[in-house]
Amino acid sequence: MVEEGELSLAHEYEWLKPRVEALVEIAKPLSIIHPDVFYETGEWSIIKLLALQRFVNIYTKIIKGPKQSKIFDNMYYIDLFAGSGLCKVGKAKDITAGSAVIAATQCYHPFDKYFLVEKNPESAYALNDRIKTLTSDYVLFNRDCNDCIDEIIGELRTKDHYLAFVDCQGLDISWVTMKKLFSKNGDVLFNFQTQGVCRIPAKIRNRSQGWEACTEKMNWFFGDGRWRKCKEPDHLLLAYMNKIREESSREIVLPLPVIGPRGYRYDVILATRRTRHGSPWIKPMEELKNKMGGYKPEIVKQTLDFLMKRQLTLNNVFG
Repeated sequence: MVEEGELSLAHEYEWLKPRVEALVEIAKPLSIIHPDVFYETGEWSIIKLLALQRFVNIYTKIIKGPKQSKIFDNMYYIDLFAGSGLCKVGKAKDITAGSAVIAATQCYHPFDKYFLVEKNPESAYALNDRIKTLTSDYVLFNRDCNDCIDEIIGELRTKDHYLAFVDCQGLDISWVTMKKLFSKNGDVLFNFQTQGVCRIPAKIRNRSQGWEACTEKMNWFFGDGRWRKCKEPDHLLLAYMNKIREESSREIVLPLPVIGPRGYRYDVILATRRTRHGSPWIKPMEELKNKMGGYKPEIVKQTLDFLMKRQLTLNNVFG
């Protein structure tokens, strides 16, 4: 007899399998280009990529649809931490598509231009050689995103619209940069490193080594000192989400929590404007939270094991 929990897990696997499989398949022909250059990460990173995969498809379908095509002239993708284009995941080192490759391949309609930023020279070089096999409509900046944001938003006109993926690994982007991004028409997926950011105020309160530099960095990241009142991860997350609501025109700000091993946690924040007919993003975000929110990296690992034939049956996965 199948238990209720096992049935729920099986449903999640059936939802997850084709999506993860797509990330694996589109990476295969690109993995022979600079075969030693990847972003190495854990299974938990797949979930933020699944969120991007979902929103890229929906976004490009809507913005380039019959109604919206009369409103917006151009549709852009902005990736401020683009990496090398491919990820190497978990202990098994499975190769999957990264954010820029997802944006170029999982879109319903192609973006008119891709603005890609990667500070690391080796990763930027690999990304350039990989992405040019998928599209010629891109600009790649081998610089810090805080130093080239003015050039990017300078390309956006009043009737243009963008989808931005901001995959922070810590306090990598200033609030000034985010505010410039929010000054133009667009939707943002922001990776807020909830657990990592939470450790910094404790270091400052304890006057640990380097606390003064940490204080300056937190002010730079948040744009003010509101973080000082926060002692819990959820409080810091809420403070940043409220900052977005207060200082941009994005009324809808929703988190997707992802919990990994040993207390690791990040939240993918969706920030978008409310439209006259509601927001088309709310339902997909709720679906993602139900399917992938919370502690789900283990099911991602099991899905990769099954796809790579390290586990041969569904019973092996959930038994």
